[in-house]
Order: sequence, then C-alpha cells, then structure tokens
Amino acid sequence: MLLQNCVFEGFAGRSNGVELISTGSNTAAGTTINGSYGSGAATGDLLIASLAPETGGSGWTPPSGWTERLETNQTCDLVISTSPYPPSANTFTYGASVNKNMIGCVFRNANHDAIGTAGTRTGTGSLVIPGITLSKAGTVLAHIASTGLTGTHAPPDASWELVNSVRSGGPPVSVYKKDFPAGATGSVTFTIGGTPTATTGILQGLVPN
Repeated sequence: MLLQNCVFEGFAGRSNGVELISTGSNTAAGTTINGSYGSGAATGDLLIASLAPETGGSGWTPPSGWTERLETNQTCDLVISTSPYPPSANTFTYGASVNKNMIGCVFRNANHDAIGTAGTRTGTGSLVIPGITLSKAGTVLAHIASTGLTGTHAPPDASWELVNSVRSGGPPVSVYKKDFPAGATGSVTFTIGGTPTATTGILQGLVPN
C-alpha cells in the first residue's frame, strides 16, 4: 500500500475563493481502498475522491455518507465522489479484486457545482474532455485515469496546475485544476502518452460557498 500526502500552505490561485488545502493518494490491491487526503482539513471542507481500477467493468460502491458524482462504467472505470469533512466512512469498494489507485483532495470554501460527461481515448494521442457550465466563477478539476500500468496525462498548457498524480502499483490517475469564469468552459484537450489501453477524463466544477 502506498500513501502520498501533500499540504498546500498559503496556496496561491484562489482568486475565486475556492482553496485547495491538501491532497493525498493511495494504492491498494483486493476489493477495497481507503481514501487519503493529506492533512489540514477542517469541519465543513469538501473532500473529493478520484478512483480507478486496473481493469474496468465491475462497479464502485462509495462509503456511507459520500455522494457519487459520476462513474464512467467503461473500460477505464473512473469514479468521482464527494463528502463533507469529516467523512462518516472512508473505504471505497470495487466489484473485483484488482489493483486500484486513488487521489483525494481537500477544498475549503467550496461546493460541488457541475460534473461533465466522460471523454475517452484508446491508445495515445488527444483526449477531448467535454466541457461543463459553472453557475459562477470557480475552479474546474480535470480527473484523468488510464487502464494498465502506464500512461501519461499532459495538460493543454501551463495554465492547468497539477494537483496530484499517482502512477505506481495500479492505473495512472491524475488531477489538474484551473480557475474559470462563470458560464461554459468549452472542451479541454489533454495529450495521452505512454502505453495505456484506454483513458477517461472528466471535468468537475467547484464554486465558492
């Protein structure tokens, strides 16, 4: 099991009021995986979990108290779930015994506002992720996962900031962030490298409380 934690102190890039507090990651075999979010969370913060299995098609079950925002149910079975802090439970269950990776994030002054539809890519090249619409200025997260044990996820440009990435012990999973004004974001294109079988990407919008 691999745990990785990062804490963002005095984090810049919160002009819209949404603040990234910390992030963590975890790797696990079997059918369950525990969330890891770093440290510094306070009551009322928003937890976000982005999880993917090495092989898809068996379905995720979130812990009690979590809201599943989108599960792709595709070859790359990426799932996004949220919970207020502190969570009532923290163990995610997958329907098959496979290697799994997750990235967890803690955001302050943040509400879930929008979730997009999945963009998919077989092999390498351009992954086009459909856009979302924000009700007001906020932060957009790009959640990306690839099947297999390799795969790189390069953002469109330097304006997308890497929140976290986990690439060992299970499928590569990455989360990027960027601030957007209210309204439609348009689609976003990431470049997929390495030797993945399939890759899925989802945009999620957060707005300030």
